[in-house]
Amino acid sequence: MTREAAQAGFERFVDDVLSTTASEFRLASALRGATNGSTRVIDAMLSRSDAFSRRVIEPELRGYRQDVTIQFSAILDYAESDEPPAAFHDRLLETDTYAAAIDPTVKDERRTEIEGALIDRAVRFGDALGPLLESDRDAFWPAVCDAFTPEEATAFVDTHFRFTGPLAQYPDAFVFETSIDPSDVLGAAGRFFPTGGSIQVDFTDEASRAMTRAEERVIRQTCRELHRHY
Repeated sequence: MTREAAQAGFERFVDDVLSTTASEFRLASALRGATNGSTRVIDAMLSRSDAFSRRVIEPELRGYRQDVTIQFSAILDYAESDEPPAAFHDRLLETDTYAAAIDPTVKDERRTEIEGALIDRAVRFGDALGPLLESDRDAFWPAVCDAFTPEEATAFVDTHFRFTGPLAQYPDAFVFETSIDPSDVLGAAGRFFPTGGSIQVDFTDEASRAMTRAEERVIRQTCRELHRHY
């Protein structure tokens, strides 16, 4: 299987998960983590959920998509290389969106532990991709069926396509937040809601909940689709 086919198959799965995450995302829950914003402003943004999704949620998901596909490219570099895993440790960590989101208050010893776990996770994924890259099938999922038994294929998807794994392993170690200018969401109506500046929103808990539900659903769908090919 070509590198391009691997990338395309992975991106299709990511797109399915992120699309489902967007539908699962609860704006009210996310805005509970807002600071520096009055109740009136929060309520006004809640009433414009479509605008909030376009201006805030969708850009955040696009950014996440870009980050995970960049890291997948680094994982492919490792999978295609004869170099030992240690040669790729720095790059795998630099491209890991979770490494960038480690809470600044996490102490150095624990940070080192978490970074090691993130590197190991990426290396295991790269090792698992080896049989697929050796397959002569020209598309990702047919290559999965070619390289693995049905049980192995299910385990491959269930193990390596869980983006929320680090959140489950270290639930209090990451922070995902964004800065929102209410006028971007409220438009002209924003002049009626003076805010005194941007609003900081910590959406870690809601992102974890929504993406966990999304990936569970998409993994089940993907495994059913795979088994139809055997």
